[in-house]
Amino acid sequence: MASAEDNTELTSIGSDDVDHRIAFLVVVFSVVFFRISNLIVAKFIEPPPSAINDPWRWRNLFVSWIHAILCGCWDIICFAVYPEMFDDLSAHINYFTYTLVAFSTGYFTYDVLDMYFNNRLLHDWGVTLHHLIVLIFFVYNIQTKYAIELTCVALLVEVNGMFLHARKLMQIFQYGFEHKMYIVNKYTNLITFVVCRGYPIEMMEDPAAHINVYTYNTLAFSTGYFIYDSLELFFSNRLLQDWGVTLHHIIDEYDKITSSMIRTLTAYAT
Repeated sequence: MASAEDNTELTSIGSDDVDHRIAFLVVVFSVVFFRISNLIVAKFIEPPPSAINDPWRWRNLFVSWIHAILCGCWDIICFAVYPEMFDDLSAHINYFTYTLVAFSTGYFTYDVLDMYFNNRLLHDWGVTLHHLIVLIFFVYNIQTKYAIELTCVALLVEVNGMFLHARKLMQIFQYGFEHKMYIVNKYTNLITFVVCRGYPIEMMEDPAAHINVYTYNTLAFSTGYFIYDSLELFFSNRLLQDWGVTLHHIIDEYDKITSSMIRTLTAYAT
């Protein structure tokens, strides 16, 4: 049962040592960086024939892949270099992890703006909703300097994102399903899906993490939308055929995860 003190105290180890202005600069840099990346892709990488009718979508996917590679690798380095963050995921903070969250926030800001200027906000409303919810919680955590490491745990999904986006790009470039690179990516995709999207849920549900109830709820909700986003890709017919699984089985497993999250949130709130 969470105490009243647990619900109100939002302090972080070393929070006085990180500056909000640095995070703001990183967010701005990130927005500019991904905009330039988009322009470079448009200028120097010729779209494949299958993407000629919708060049924006393929460029958007390519830039998303760049974000997944950078943030996925950055996130792994965070946990490798700072193993002490596992001691208190809700309070530990340093510039390396703080700027990772800011950099990713910049990407989601860029992507929302890119969708707005290309009239895609309503067309891709699911992505828009996902990005806005993620931005709310990421900005909240940057502002309070709290639960930064838990946000890094949530960002482990970007490790899987590297292979999800790579798979789609290989399909756009018409790699055969029997191509060695495609096969290797397919199974790496499956492994990282289970590990990098399942582990954050496990950490969110661990009472030993000493998570403030409000922050726990927001992060769990944010992670739920990460799962929704990944499952939306996972539900594609080709991926189901590649992995030889059934939609019914996936829905059953997703229901189990959702029910588990609800039970845990209820336990923390009482």
